[in-house]
Amino acid sequence: MKKAVLITMLFMVGFGAFAQKLPTVAVATFDTMGDITPDEAQVVTELFIAELVSSGKVSIVDRVNFDKIIKEMQFQTSDWSDSRKTAQLGSMLNAGYVMRGQLMKMGNVIYWTATMIDVNTAQVLYSGREQLNDLGEVFGKLSIFCKQMLDKIPVHYSIGDRGPGGGFIFYANNGTFMEVSIMLGTYNWNQAKGIAENYRGGGYTDWRLPSKGELDMIYQNLRKRNLAGLGNDDYWSSSESDSNHAWLQRFSDGHQVNTGKDYTYGVRAVRAF
Repeated sequence: MKKAVLITMLFMVGFGAFAQKLPTVAVATFDTMGDITPDEAQVVTELFIAELVSSGKVSIVDRVNFDKIIKEMQFQTSDWSDSRKTAQLGSMLNAGYVMRGQLMKMGNVIYWTATMIDVNTAQVLYSGREQLNDLGEVFGKLSIFCKQMLDKIPVHYSIGDRGPGGGFIFYANNGTFMEVSIMLGTYNWNQAKGIAENYRGGGYTDWRLPSKGELDMIYQNLRKRNLAGLGNDDYWSSSESDSNHAWLQRFSDGHQVNTGKDYTYGVRAVRAF
């Protein structure tokens, strides 16, 4: 039990050292049309920003700095379609993306729209709309609305970065990535398979025991480069040689060994995304 607690503490302490740099997003105050006040739009904007921050997936530009630069540039609503001026705005804000939107009331119905723009290309990456009976419904729709936008931000990971499941990236090629989990304990082979498949790092359900080839990739890309603090343990792979034997890899020297499934060795899970 003490060992498990210690591992968890080390995991939490080490998280920041390998954290991926978050995309930077600037959020403009929502525009209004119809019977909606600027104060109400400001409240919705602040709730929207708070939801983005709580996702942990982006870094938000300081609102005071954003408003100051917008004013200095005399940036107008029509300028969002100007790729040169939009790119200039992004450069001055040190942001890769800008999110903006409107709250429009027509009759008794409120329409809440939001758009996300890649400031380097002026390309609209996302445009969505929610229909509300009153502004009080905003809070209940924030999570889904923000998630839909965040899912459109292109994500890039490098070897050694933290993945979305809390593991370390050991494979990155053409938008396909693989991450390996923290140490999950020592078990025999049959137990190891179950432990890996039942791991839920980041809330994901697609974790599994790595194959012989994947385990060697972890060794070559992380252990040999002294990334992720993998150490010199021996780890099970999912690759079997027969009903009683499977392959493991020694991270002390990289050798792969065929051994009996009843022995206990280290377990780390992997997932692709």
